[in-house]
Amino acid sequence: MTISKVFSQMTGQIVGTISTIACGADTAGSLAGHSWKFWLANESGTLQGYWVWYTVTGYTSNNPVTGAFKGINVTIAGGSTAAQVFAATKAALLASGISPGLATVTGASPNVIISCRWPFVCTATADVDTGWVFTATNAGSATVATNMNLNASGAGGMDWVIRPWRGPISLTPIYLRQLVISIADSAFTDGTTFGAIVGLTNGISIYVCDAYANIFATIASAIKNNAALISLGKWANALGTKNWFVAIDLVAAYGGELPIDGSLGQDLRFHTADDLTGLDVFNCYVTGHYTSTL
Repeated sequence: MTISKVFSQMTGQIVGTISTIACGADTAGSLAGHSWKFWLANESGTLQGYWVWYTVTGYTSNNPVTGAFKGINVTIAGGSTAAQVFAATKAALLASGISPGLATVTGASPNVIISCRWPFVCTATADVDTGWVFTATNAGSATVATNMNLNASGAGGMDWVIRPWRGPISLTPIYLRQLVISIADSAFTDGTTFGAIVGLTNGISIYVCDAYANIFATIASAIKNNAALISLGKWANALGTKNWFVAIDLVAAYGGELPIDGSLGQDLRFHTADDLTGLDVFNCYVTGHYTSTL
């Protein structure tokens, strides 16, 4: 017997360990065979270790990778500057296949930045014998249990998600009927600000995508101010001068329920491309249903 069950969820922040690797220069083959490690979690929380090692042209460079680690080899010329080592390292990481499914790889010379794609506790990077400086931030601090309450903090380039995370529904399609967005800030207006902070430069996007950032449906993009946010909903309600709620009837707006398929790793994602420091609260809540067999 198949029955329909109610699904509701607040957003959860999707960021794991963010590690910064300060690349150094090679001196007469000093990096030949030297290495460092890092770990990434997949959507189920399973850790995989990666071992980054360097081949220096013209010098003996022994492969140090052992065990269950996946090796990532970086080839550089002898005497490479820190900037050149950075460029080669970043290119090798991007070519390894970890991005965008497991992590994003960014940074500016000499610092390579690896951001874990999933909000599970990940072991930070670990030096083997390069002598470089490794720094981890947000290590394991983000959980799917918290909602999008920024509380006067929050940086650009982060994602929050709605997804079937745990138990039987983690591999079951869910069907969303309503999306409610709340924004709270002092002196909230419906003009050019976002909350009560200066209007955003890049804006916030809302879309359905999978683990590899393939987009299946776009609800909104480049939302930069309160007026644009409010225009998404069928109605907006102000409670005093501080709290606004925007309710989007997905059935009416998109001609049917919005499906998110856990078996395909899909989620409903809010991507912030600006620094939201100073905003009191910005969060969202969805309602829908999924089917279950008795």
